[in-house]
Amino acid sequence: WSTGGTTISCSSCPNGKGVNTGQGGSEEDCVWKSCSAGQYLDQQSGCQDCPADQWSTGGDSSLCTLCPEGKGVEPGQGGSQEDCDWKSCSAGQYLDQQSGCQDCPADQWSTGGNMTSCKNCSDGKGVEAGQGNSEEDCVWKTCSVLPDILNTSLIISPELPVSNGTIVSLKCRKGYVLVNCSWKDMKAICVNGELRMNDSDCLQNCRVVSKYKVSIDGSYDIAILIVSVVLVLARFSNEAQ
Repeated sequence: WSTGGTTISCSSCPNGKGVNTGQGGSEEDCVWKSCSAGQYLDQQSGCQDCPADQWSTGGDSSLCTLCPEGKGVEPGQGGSQEDCDWKSCSAGQYLDQQSGCQDCPADQWSTGGNMTSCKNCSDGKGVEAGQGNSEEDCVWKTCSVLPDILNTSLIISPELPVSNGTIVSLKCRKGYVLVNCSWKDMKAICVNGELRMNDSDCLQNCRVVSKYKVSIDGSYDIAILIVSVVLVLARFSNEAQ
């Protein structure tokens, strides 16, 4: 720029500012130059890099735009939203390209980063969803409940929960008996979090009932049956007399 007159040379605009040829009559005519993509224009200090996880197309934009949630970009490297990439996932998560970081399902683990899938725990081992940061986090599963076919009429030793591979003994509580099958050893084993019997047919058909009930085309109260018999016998006795 130049004020004209007898000036024999022009003065340079401040760093970062400029003016068209022959249009600079004073320093005030120097304006900030357009910023590059990934930058924004600060009226006090000129073009500045966008902060991390923000982008700008440059020019005269005075603000940068945030990347979508879960995505990011290095400072000054975001020239458009397409430059925003998914951030690295935490351990226990995997990267879904559509929705970002997701917790690993139960019984799976991941070291995080850009892994797009989780790894399964070894057979018989498991971990809570999102809590598996390495294979070491997978622990032996435990059996904590009885199969539906069984009920609280059984005494289990040792008591639940028990770890995988543990053999438990089963017996009826006082006042209850097994019907429709018999177990020689009355034992079950914990397999991958489930109590299993060696005899699957027995498990399907067997049930524990009150020993005061018998199954004769249905369940009858044996006490009522006995009373009925006694009454009939008494009747015959009276008639005989």
